[in-house]
Amino acid sequence: MWRAYRELAAEAARRRPRLAILVDFPDFNLRLARRLRAAGIRIVYFISPQVWAWRPGRVRLMKRLVERVLCIFPFEEKFYRDAGVQADFVGHPLVDSVRATMSRDEFAAQHGLDAAQPIVALLPGSRPGEIAHNLPGIRDACRQIEQSRRCQWVLAAAPGATDEQLREAAGMRFVRGATYDALAAANA
Repeated sequence: MWRAYRELAAEAARRRPRLAILVDFPDFNLRLARRLRAAGIRIVYFISPQVWAWRPGRVRLMKRLVERVLCIFPFEEKFYRDAGVQADFVGHPLVDSVRATMSRDEFAAQHGLDAAQPIVALLPGSRPGEIAHNLPGIRDACRQIEQSRRCQWVLAAAPGATDEQLREAAGMRFVRGATYDALAAANA
């Protein structure tokens, strides 16, 4: 990461672009933005940090470093503008490309679920560390919910999930490569 950071900063200094468009990855990009801004390079941020949910103090940093934020969620535009950051809602890049491939009934039949009963899709994360951290709490919450309401749990396994982690999701069905179908079929 440090090598990539140094290489990008060096290339920016060498090429002197008029504009840098930073995409997502705030821990890296906000650090890079400081260097770019100091070099007089204008900065636009696409898929900005979710400062409204995590580390809200970063909005002040965004105001200092970034000329404009291109927001993927409609409410972000107002949030950033209220904080004094120029922002425009441009939409989510996956909206037009993410589609379910089957109906709820087809999904339920394929995965041994009852389409007439509530289905809850669980997404514990995509990286092994996230999954290890999130899955025990998710499993415990499901057990508590089960005490008062019957639900069918479907864990949509990300490519980073190991078979061992999925075995830890005891009592839950899991699907691989069917996240969008699980979400489309789910009540929650």
